[in-house]
Amino acid sequence: MRHFRLTQSSIERSLFVVVLLLLACFIIAFTSHQQDQRTFSIVRIDQTATPSPVSSPTIAVVPTGVPIRYSYYQPWRGGANCAHFVSGQCVSKMASGLAWQDYVERAAACPREMPFGTRIILDGQEWVCLDRGGKIVYKDGIPWIDFLTANPQYPYGSIVLAQIIYP
Repeated sequence: MRHFRLTQSSIERSLFVVVLLLLACFIIAFTSHQQDQRTFSIVRIDQTATPSPVSSPTIAVVPTGVPIRYSYYQPWRGGANCAHFVSGQCVSKMASGLAWQDYVERAAACPREMPFGTRIILDGQEWVCLDRGGKIVYKDGIPWIDFLTANPQYPYGSIVLAQIIYP
C-alpha cells in the first residue's frame, strides 16, 4: 500500500487548483447569466434582439421573451369591456384617444409603466399598447396585458412569453 505524504507545497498546489476551478465555475456561471440577459426580448426600438451563437455543441434553453399575464377584452360586448355602452354600442375611446374599432386584433391595454406605443410581440403577431385598464397592472412582477381581440389565444390569466419593445 502506498502512503502519500502531504507537504506544505502539495497542499498549496491543491488549494491553488481548487481556487482556479472555483474561479472558472464563477466565470462560466457569470457569462451564462449575462448571455441569458442579452437574449431576453426586452429591447429598445433602435436595437435588435439577436441571440448569441452557441459555440459548443450543447443543448441550451434560450428565453424567447418575458412572462406576461394574458387577458383579452371585447368592447362590443359591453359590461366591463366598455366604459360607455349606449344603445348596444360601445362609444368609448381607448385611453390613447383612438377609436378601438380601428385597432381590433392590433391594440392592447398595458400597465401605466409601459408608455403608449410600446409594442408587444406574441406568437409572431405585433400588438401596440394604446389602452389602459383598472386591473391592468403588474402582479408579482408580471404585467397583465389585455389584448383587444375577438379570437383569444390563451385562457384568461395564462402566463405566456412575449417580446416587449419600448418606444
